[in-house]
Amino acid sequence: MGTGASQIFVEKVREAAAILGLGTPALAYMLASMDDQSSNLGSGNHVEFDSDEVNDGSGAIALATGAGQLGGLITLAAGRVYEITASLVVVYGSVSGFLRYVWHDNTGNVDFGIRGGQRSLTFGTDIFTPGIATAIFAPAVETEIELRIDGEFQPTTIRGLTAPEGTSFAKVVEIG
Repeated sequence: MGTGASQIFVEKVREAAAILGLGTPALAYMLASMDDQSSNLGSGNHVEFDSDEVNDGSGAIALATGAGQLGGLITLAAGRVYEITASLVVVYGSVSGFLRYVWHDNTGNVDFGIRGGQRSLTFGTDIFTPGIATAIFAPAVETEIELRIDGEFQPTTIRGLTAPEGTSFAKVVEIG
């Protein structure tokens, strides 16, 4: 679903809720993308999402878009429940290349959710994109999270918006 389609979907949900007399749901959401990331690809670094493609503007979800490791940090408001998902498109420099990633709570210094991961295909520069990192997360205090790399072997680039193979993304949606 493209960025425009995501915005239309949210508007349609709000219209349906109003028609049914449910009022306007106050759900926060954000869809982030990135430029290609070719550095800071080792374990312990995080994915540098740097473009807030769609955001409801409520301030409940905020993406830091600074350069390098200053970008990609997501701040979540307390007292809400979020569904958090990310998928990456990765280029490898080896036939045995892999990348593993997980959502990480920087405030509490703990990993959470289901890890995503992927391996290179049979050729050294192939791209393979089955891995999705996902979580349901309910912070009690305002919390900063990131998509942390927690295992790797010879990734050369996490692909961004201009990639013909697809775009790496992160999506955060308030669900309660």
